[in-house]
Amino acid sequence: MLPTLQVGDLIFTHVISPDKLQVGDIVDFKVPYVFQKLYNYPPTICHRIISIEQTSKGPAFRTKGDNTSEDPFLHMPQDVVGIETRAIRYLGYPVMFVQSRQCLYLMTGLLILFFLYKKGENFTKGAQKLRGSVFGASTVDLNNFQKEQQQQMQNMTDHVTQSMDMFSAAMTEYAKHLESHTAAVQSLAQAARHLEMNISEIEANSQRKRPVPGQESDKMDSESKSRALVLSK
Repeated sequence: MLPTLQVGDLIFTHVISPDKLQVGDIVDFKVPYVFQKLYNYPPTICHRIISIEQTSKGPAFRTKGDNTSEDPFLHMPQDVVGIETRAIRYLGYPVMFVQSRQCLYLMTGLLILFFLYKKGENFTKGAQKLRGSVFGASTVDLNNFQKEQQQQMQNMTDHVTQSMDMFSAAMTEYAKHLESHTAAVQSLAQAARHLEMNISEIEANSQRKRPVPGQESDKMDSESKSRALVLSK
């Protein structure tokens, strides 16, 4: 329909009775399926009426595009969709795209991507749950568990340090006690040695003063003799 209508124009139509159509009107017609296959026509066309023929079924319309040849078939009254009333330039492209196979392929691809995305999200959640079931905790629970373990280790370290300090103080006190005990034992040992020396000295003196058995009898004989001489005188 160039130049009256451009490719990509959005055409507005108004429903009208086929009896009121006239030559020169631009009308939107439905193309029967057999003619679509036979002449490779789209489901609908918007062409100008060039003649009207009366038939037993009513008026039949012969049409053609302003820049194309005459259509090879007649349009019957039931094929009339509406008469063209207005056209908006370029606004028909989105409508054409929605009705095209490319749009169907795009929508199918988007649906597949969305399905894969949802499946991937579910798979990620399932993997997190599986990891939580394997390791016994989720990431947050694992971090909390690590913090609790660190706190317990710190508490244990503090207890061990406190116990070591107490043990060190006890050992220091015991060392002092042992030192004093050692001094007492040394004093006792020294006194025992002194006592032993005194006993040895006493025994040595007593042995020096004790007479020898032979000498004691000789001494007694001398004294007897001295007493006999005195008596004889």
